[in-house]
Amino acid sequence: MASKKKKGGAKRAAKKAASLEPKKASRAAPRKVAAKKAKASKARSVKKAPARKVRAKKPAPPKKTRAHTTPHAVFGHVTVHPSEGVSWQKALKLADRDVDVDMTIEDAADVTPELLDRAARFVARLAHYDALARSGLRHSSEEDDDSPAGLYVKHHLAELSDETLFGIFGKSRDAISVEDFLAHLHPRWVNLYPAKGGGTATFDYTIGADATQYVLAVGIDEDGAVLGIEMES
Repeated sequence: MASKKKKGGAKRAAKKAASLEPKKASRAAPRKVAAKKAKASKARSVKKAPARKVRAKKPAPPKKTRAHTTPHAVFGHVTVHPSEGVSWQKALKLADRDVDVDMTIEDAADVTPELLDRAARFVARLAHYDALARSGLRHSSEEDDDSPAGLYVKHHLAELSDETLFGIFGKSRDAISVEDFLAHLHPRWVNLYPAKGGGTATFDYTIGADATQYVLAVGIDEDGAVLGIEMES
């Protein structure tokens, strides 16, 4: 009986001692804490994507207006450029010579059949306007020796060689007069500038394109009035 009591007492003492020992920490707790920390660290490491900028739509470029042609009885098919207007050219006969006739209309909006008809008057009566321009040259030279026509004569008598002068006029330098110069002038270009308020033309005269670069430019309006005379190169 004494041995049984001793064994029972020993078991109770062992249980009591076991209850007084500190309990071991659970292994599951650290795993949960570590998972939460890793998740928080990952969330901090992920940067927020920048918000997309909404770009304003660019306005559509204006449509380019194409060149078009306008038919005309005198000028044929005239090409009209939206930004350049009209630049027409043709070689025409005048006093048995080929003369380059140019027509310029800078504003495409001004190109109308009526405006082309006004410019066609110069072409149809080219010899008439040529005679009026020559008359203006003669009148200018008679009034003033230092007029553009007078300076043109003096310049070429002083600068051209005897051989060149004789080849043009068939005379020696001392025998050439102002009238000889006027008689040997011929139009090299005719430039037409039609306009709503009244068109003009410029006749460029030379004694010979091979002999000189200088011309006498005579401006004349639709009514035949001489607007001005200039010596140009």
